[in-house]
Amino acid sequence: MQKVAVFVLTGLGALGVAAIGTLVPETVRAEQFSREVGVPLQEAKKAMDRKQFDAALVQLKKAQGVPGKKPHEDYVINEMLTYVYTQQKNYPEAIRAIEANLAAGRASPADVAAKQKTLTQMYVATRNWPKVIQYGNNWVKANPGDAEGYYQLAQAYSQAGQHKNAVRTIQQALDLNSKAGKKPEQNWLVLKLDSQHKVSPPDEEGIIETREMLVRHYPSKDNWKAVLAKIYNQPSNDDLATLNLLRLMLDLDLLEKPADYKDMAEMAIAGGMPAEAVVVLEKGFANKTLEVKDKERYVRLLNNAKIQVQASTAETAKLEAEAKGAATGEADVKLGSRYLASGEYQKAVAALNRGLQKGGFKGQDEAHMMLGRAHLKLKEKDKARKAFGAVPDDSKLAQVAQLWGVYAAQS
Repeated sequence: MQKVAVFVLTGLGALGVAAIGTLVPETVRAEQFSREVGVPLQEAKKAMDRKQFDAALVQLKKAQGVPGKKPHEDYVINEMLTYVYTQQKNYPEAIRAIEANLAAGRASPADVAAKQKTLTQMYVATRNWPKVIQYGNNWVKANPGDAEGYYQLAQAYSQAGQHKNAVRTIQQALDLNSKAGKKPEQNWLVLKLDSQHKVSPPDEEGIIETREMLVRHYPSKDNWKAVLAKIYNQPSNDDLATLNLLRLMLDLDLLEKPADYKDMAEMAIAGGMPAEAVVVLEKGFANKTLEVKDKERYVRLLNNAKIQVQASTAETAKLEAEAKGAATGEADVKLGSRYLASGEYQKAVAALNRGLQKGGFKGQDEAHMMLGRAHLKLKEKDKARKAFGAVPDDSKLAQVAQLWGVYAAQS
């Protein structure tokens, strides 16, 4: 057979072959090709340059049909077929060509790793999840720093119903992103959240933690609504935690049911803050949430709150006098809560800071929460975050304080 050096091989980089993870090894490029194989390969290259992929495929099939080909000739044909089939989105045939070259054993370790990655992505496109798991594990083993590989693998585990593996693997992707100083991808967090729900039993603490990450990095109304609804329905909540959740929902415009407005108003009245109840109920009427068939019930509650506001004026003056001479901060904090409820935010900050400085009273966690909210109303978000961050981790208010801190950072 007459031999011809096929110069087309040295130009494969221009085809973008590297972009799909395949490279022709130098040892293959240096090989000689028969004319029967080389000429159609040259013609295929010309057609590929013109993006005439059907014509290129005809030439590649001609080369492929030559009997007695050498291994390196088969290898190059498969590399070019991979590119053409990929451009045509014929992934099953592209996969066949790549797997044939992997089995040939002629690729370098780097090329093998690139092919594993390409196969993983193509099997994702064809939704062959067992194969994605097979090649995805090879991909991340060869490239342990490639976060995208862990995401693709986690996606396959999720689709295959292996939800614990999905959670573990997507967390590896998130950890790599974090180490690289990148924020987590939203679809990665959504995948983790979905898998946490499907683990048996569901990972409740993990679900809340992931939702917190979602609202921290992607503060859409839907994400906030989901995380607050989950926490709001926790049986471990006490009234104070529930009230602070309702307050956050009010600020985020997420109170949707008349009962939420009623509950929040009644809790505020019970806590000695009727002015806050007035604000809550008036907002409910303004946005039409309380314009329902039993509207009169909420009107009565609003009127009652207004009466209590008028009656509390003398009590506020009494608290001011009491706070001045008090050794502990309890009276100052009560005074600060009154100021906060009535919209006197500068006075609220001063009173709450005095109370916290004096100390000696129960409920310091709630005092920090009120201080944070007062700073937020004054658009002092850094001071607000510091106040919310002062709530200790073992407090019943810790979780809601973290969420308020996230909200403060976004305000």
